[in-house]
Amino acid sequence: MSRRIFIIAGEASGDLHGAKLATALLRADHELKLEGVGGKLMKAAGVELLEDIQDLGVVGVVEVLGHLRSIWGIYQKVRERLHQEPPDLVIFIDYPEFNLWVARIARRVSVPTVYFISPQIWAWRQERVKTIKRLIDKMLVIFPFEKEFYDAAGVDCEFVGHPLLDDLSTLPARSHLRSQLGLDPDRPTVGILPGSRRQEVSRLLPAMLEAMRRLKDRLPRLQLVLAVAPSLEPGVVESLISASSASGGGSMESGLEVVLVADKSNEVISASDAVVVASGTATLQAAIHETPMVIVYKVSGLTYLLGRMLIRTEHIGLANLVAGERIVPEL
Repeated sequence: MSRRIFIIAGEASGDLHGAKLATALLRADHELKLEGVGGKLMKAAGVELLEDIQDLGVVGVVEVLGHLRSIWGIYQKVRERLHQEPPDLVIFIDYPEFNLWVARIARRVSVPTVYFISPQIWAWRQERVKTIKRLIDKMLVIFPFEKEFYDAAGVDCEFVGHPLLDDLSTLPARSHLRSQLGLDPDRPTVGILPGSRRQEVSRLLPAMLEAMRRLKDRLPRLQLVLAVAPSLEPGVVESLISASSASGGGSMESGLEVVLVADKSNEVISASDAVVVASGTATLQAAIHETPMVIVYKVSGLTYLLGRMLIRTEHIGLANLVAGERIVPEL
């Protein structure tokens, strides 16, 4: 009988890493059966999805409450599957609150667990390391300082490097890349990466567009290109751009044109002179490409206040956290 692995990724970046992991696993064992919770990238890579991540990608205490019913429903389905058909292994990818709930179920049914892409417990709620030590058999971390953190806590941990480094490839020269994306090779270009979750894009993109409108008043030749995450529903970004143009007293024709590019964040970053980016994995992508950036994030007032009390780092952006200092502005 073929072995079965259950993989859980709760958001777009996890879906990307999960898809690459699935590809590597199936390359090593063609008979392996992969199941789990993820997005269209994991599905395309050969993972049989129990549920899609559309309702899981939510950030913030207050924000999660609005999706709690959907999240609980997915948890119940995962719980039932693990009880009825226990896999040979469960692999968790980031998304700690949901994944640690499931890890308790995996422990009860005696299924081994691996955590790939550690939750940022070194930044806030560090006491969760005790839960991880109790529930997770192996941590696979992507930053050297994470291994130091887990080693100190007595967690079985291995540093495997960051998956983004596997994506490094030679892209065309900036002028050729802009042409491929439908941009003018000679005009100044700002890239917009508003995030991968519908909720965060709805919060961030209007403010980003307003900033771009003001910047374009100063730089009339400025052109804008926006990276659309594969996890976003069709039309979400377009509707926000239309609403922003209307509320700003303008229109697409009268000034704020935005070229939308799907599933090509590396190309958008490399083609841009600078990027405005939501805090998250994309900040590391920009750092790898050495593209100047501004990191932006916005949550509810209550989530912000709770974060101020709980977060133990001076920075939010991953690029700054890895550097150990503020090298990129955070707004």
